[in-house]
Formats: sequence, structure tokens, C-alpha cells
Amino acid sequence: MPYNVGVKKKQIQPKTHAPKTRIASALRRKKIIQAVIKGESREQAGIKTGLSPKTAASQVSQILTEPKVMDELRLALEKAGITILGLCQELKTMAFSDIKDHMRIDEHGAIHALTFEDMGEKTKALKKIKEITKKTEAADGTVTFKDSRIEFELYDKLEAVKFCSQLKGMHVPQKHEVDIVGNMAAEVAAYLSGKDGTDGDSKKAG
Repeated sequence: MPYNVGVKKKQIQPKTHAPKTRIASALRRKKIIQAVIKGESREQAGIKTGLSPKTAASQVSQILTEPKVMDELRLALEKAGITILGLCQELKTMAFSDIKDHMRIDEHGAIHALTFEDMGEKTKALKKIKEITKKTEAADGTVTFKDSRIEFELYDKLEAVKFCSQLKGMHVPQKHEVDIVGNMAAEVAAYLSGKDGTDGDSKKAG
């Protein structure tokens, strides 16, 4: 009677886990793109797709730099009417905004706000419009005096210029401060001048 001693039959399992992982990753990326287009932060987009709250923002940032994801995001933005040219035009409107595009001063020195029709495309530079109204009423409740003023707030011109400069590859120089504590500054000056008992010139040459 034959015996099979120490022989194990190798079980062949279907390799379905790899495709499932790829499909899950693709769906996650699609949801992240949709969330980002809707204006959600990278952290929010990552958490909604099941990523850890601690690493969601960094993981989504990494995902968005993948060439395939960038292409999908660009196509999705273009379908929504958001193009690179359109974004640059919006930035240009903010960066080159001028207060005279929104109001005029008459011959008597009075300031008048322009209508939206007169402003045209320059309305895109407006961040906020506020109307301030003051009324003076008589004892019977009738209005005896009314003064209305309109305040305009434009988008930050300097920030728009900086952003355009970065897109053009023109980096804004940054200021770096060095704080020297104690007598270190005096010691360095004495060392370079040779007042510490040594020859400063020889040290520079060395």
C-alpha cells in the first residue's frame, strides 16, 4: 500500500488581489480629483477616500503629482471650463488692477462708483463691495437725511504679482536673519582684526 510521506500539494489560487488593488487605487484617485475640483482641501479629500487623517494631506499631495493623475485633473478642469489660459487671465486682472477702473472723480472732487457695465472684465478684481448707509429721522419717523457710501475691496495685488512671478520662474528673494548671541560677534571681529593676539591676515590667508 503506497504512502505519501512529507509531500504537500501546492494550492493554486487565482491572482485576483492585484487587479482589485489597482481598481481600488484608481477609484480613490478619481474621488480625490473630484473632491479637489469641488474646492475641498487635500486633507479632507484624503480622509473622505479612506486615508489616515495623519497622513491624508501628504499622501494626496503625492498622488496629485503623478503624471496620470495630473492629466486626469487637467482634463476634468477643462471640462468644467477651467483652463490654464483662463487662470492666467484671472491672475492678470488681479495683478494689474487699478482703482480708477472702478470709480471716477468728477470736477468737484466727488467720488462716484462705476457701474458693472462700465467696469467690464475689471469686476473680477473686486473681492468685496459694501454699502454704508446713514439715516437721520425726524420724531415722526420720516427720513430727513440719507447718506449712502460704497466701499470697494480689491484682491491682494501684491500676492497676485508674486504668484505670477513664481509661475514665470522669477523667484522673490527671501530674507534670512542670523541671530548671534553672547560675545560671539565681538570674538569674530577680534579674530578677523588680529586683536585676539594672532595675525588676522594670516588667518584669512589660511
